[in-house]
Amino acid sequence: MRRPSAQTLRAVFNTRYAIAGLVFVCMLAVSPVSASADDPPVLDTFTATHFYGDWWLFEGTFQDESPKKCVIEFGGLLDGESTKGDYDGTFVFLFNMSSLPYGIVSAQVKDAANQTSNVLEDFVDP
Repeated sequence: MRRPSAQTLRAVFNTRYAIAGLVFVCMLAVSPVSASADDPPVLDTFTATHFYGDWWLFEGTFQDESPKKCVIEFGGLLDGESTKGDYDGTFVFLFNMSSLPYGIVSAQVKDAANQTSNVLEDFVDP
């Protein structure tokens, strides 16, 4: 059996490391980004939409390591109202605005460790 040349060994070595590097980069590219247990939640979106009659739909998206354990607290016109987050970091809240004037509604996410997110607002004109 012939011994491989140094040039052949270098080519095999470089190819193996190039493939290993490519696999590592691909793994990084498809790895999901998740919030750390120490991070407070982040409220990404919040919208108020007229639904039907006096009913308004409040919905949004947020990030947290345990979204199902989060509570979304509303402020402004809906001060004192709240809803729970869903497993995928979304929330939906339907509310009858018949007795309320126009104004601002805010939302903030609170996680299981009582850490709070940023606050987002939307205008409501019932």
